[in-house]
Amino acid sequence: MSQSPLGTDVGGAGTGTYGAGWENLSRWIRSGRSWSGHERHGAFQNLGGWGDGGGRFADVSFIHGLDMDQDGRAAVPVDWDMDGDQDLWILSRNAPRLRLMVNESPAAKNFIALRLHGVVANRGAIGARVEVLLADETRSVLARSQRAGSGYLTQSGPWLHFGLGAAEVAEVRVLWPGGDWESFGAPARGRFWQLREGAGVARSWTRPSLPDLDAADAVPVAAVVAQGTGRLPLAIPTPMPRLQVLGLDGTPGEFLGITPGGAKGTGRPVLITLWSHTCAPCVQELTDLAAAGPVFDQVGLKSVLLSVDPIGERQDVLAAIERTAAPGQVGWASEGCMEALDALASVAGSRPVPLPIPSSFLVDPSGRLQVIYRGRVHPKTVLQDLALIPLEPQVRRLAALPFPGRFLVPAPTENLAWWEGALRRLGKEDLAAEYAMGQLDAEVVDEAQLHLGFGVARRQQGQLNEALEHLLKASELNAQSRQVWLELGGVYSELGLDAEAEEALLRAIRMGPGEGLAHFELGRIMVGRGDGPAVEGQIRRLRSISSGLADRLALLWEQRNDRLP
Repeated sequence: MSQSPLGTDVGGAGTGTYGAGWENLSRWIRSGRSWSGHERHGAFQNLGGWGDGGGRFADVSFIHGLDMDQDGRAAVPVDWDMDGDQDLWILSRNAPRLRLMVNESPAAKNFIALRLHGVVANRGAIGARVEVLLADETRSVLARSQRAGSGYLTQSGPWLHFGLGAAEVAEVRVLWPGGDWESFGAPARGRFWQLREGAGVARSWTRPSLPDLDAADAVPVAAVVAQGTGRLPLAIPTPMPRLQVLGLDGTPGEFLGITPGGAKGTGRPVLITLWSHTCAPCVQELTDLAAAGPVFDQVGLKSVLLSVDPIGERQDVLAAIERTAAPGQVGWASEGCMEALDALASVAGSRPVPLPIPSSFLVDPSGRLQVIYRGRVHPKTVLQDLALIPLEPQVRRLAALPFPGRFLVPAPTENLAWWEGALRRLGKEDLAAEYAMGQLDAEVVDEAQLHLGFGVARRQQGQLNEALEHLLKASELNAQSRQVWLELGGVYSELGLDAEAEEALLRAIRMGPGEGLAHFELGRIMVGRGDGPAVEGQIRRLRSISSGLADRLALLWEQRNDRLP
């Protein structure tokens, strides 16, 4: 088993490198790419021969149709269609992740299937051993154990399947987990039997009738398109970036956006719909919205219809709006607006998949994205999702999941830094910068403070060159800010520019002689130079400012001397 690094250096690579590797690996997985070298599935047939040469196996992967380039992880044999032969479920790293291989062997009665029901030890009879004695010349015994698991990330069904060949069953006996043997006589072959602890008699089981899929009426494709939608509620709503749109007359405008301190909303919930007059599901959705218009007005839900058609098709767009009587504000989605919405959907869905048309976005009154709808959505679904907006974070997180469950940790708060990083990885620098601005304190007002805030955020994220650019701009706008010079000194030091770092830190100290962090950072530079008297001088100064910082600097100096030969 491989181990994660616990120290600062593993085999010459720091934990930062290790973490970056896992981050890249996760990004590959979310994008559907392989990361295991295209390993092929393998199936091997036992040829017997347990003599001097050991067991002999033949590679029958190709013959059985199992030689697939999908990075297999698990295989589970199970009689899925309950016809007496074993089918195979396969879990792979590459798509399709889950595959069912149905055994189409001719129907035969050369099996017996048993299901155990424990009473004393456990209901699943986990740990029981079943022996099937055959009525052949050798009185062979077939044995299987009831297990809680049967492979990597797998769990076979509760039925124990025994292949009998041409032999009849002489006796079935069970060693229960409590330690007692029990005989169930000689159940007939070719059938399914249930064995209950203490009953002493096998009870026949007949599979329920299955629907005739071939005779079932096919669902029209149009109905599937009309009913289906990729609904994605966000467990943690995120502020919507600024959307640049065009009015019906081509006049540019914008709405929503992120400002220092968070989102900029409209004061009412908004449903943003991307549509085209050439798209039949889009036109049907506009018709549905028209029917729901009065209800939208009652709940205060505003509809914004953004066409993705060329502006030259203005007459066709207006005709579709008039024909459907769709309510709301109508305009065009600019190229930047489309890129922004596409990026949001890619990050929220953890996969860079382009948005289909139609697609819709439900935004709350404060300007936070609540739900993304890929494909046509019915107004009733949107109205139901309005109930998500006032929920507390913990309840909201549960409501956003497609399955029930419970969490052992509190729901996380809004994480603009995470969105910023994800958008940068997509190459959406402008959007990422907007999310970075949202992380600043709402009271930040002047340009120098804005650049200082950006610089601090970039330094915390390890983006030192960008941090340096912002801090230098802040120093130009406000050379009297002690905080700017202190941050500059730290960034210069981390970049290995000791001379520039020393100059910046000295300026910070002149503005505030009691600034402990400036003395500490300056002392670190002196430690790197090996300037003992200067280090001792900084330690003495720090003793009167912060004993904790003085002790840390003294420790760095001791560690440096200990490493010397």
